[in-house]
Amino acid sequence: MPTSGFVVATAFTPMSSPARVSASLRTPVRVGLVQHRWLADPDQLRDQLLEGVRLAVAQGARAVFLPELTLSRYPADVRAGTNPGDRAEDLLTGADVLLCRTCRHGERRAGPRVAV
Repeated sequence: MPTSGFVVATAFTPMSSPARVSASLRTPVRVGLVQHRWLADPDQLRDQLLEGVRLAVAQGARAVFLPELTLSRYPADVRAGTNPGDRAEDLLTGADVLLCRTCRHGERRAGPRVAV
C-alpha cells in the first residue's frame, strides 16, 4: 500500500469480450477510479483527491473518475429540512467545479503532466 493510504489495483491486460467478433484495431483506453474517505478539512480533502489522480496517472490512466459529490459530505446523514435545495451545491460555482477549473491534468507532446 502506498504511503498516501490509497490502494492501487491495476489490470494492464484488457479482459476478453464475449461480444467481440473481430480483433480491435484501437489502443485500449486506460482509466483510473478514485475512491476516498471524506475529510472535513477542504485543503486536506483536495490534496487527498489530487494524490489519487496522480497515482492513477502514474499507472497510465488517460481519464480519472472521482465519486459524485466529491467535495461534499454525504447529504443523507442529516435531515433535509423544509427546502432540501438550500444545501445543494451550485452547478457553475460549487466546490467540485472550482476544483476541476483549478487543476490542469492532461496530455501534451512531451507526455503526461499533472500540474495543480
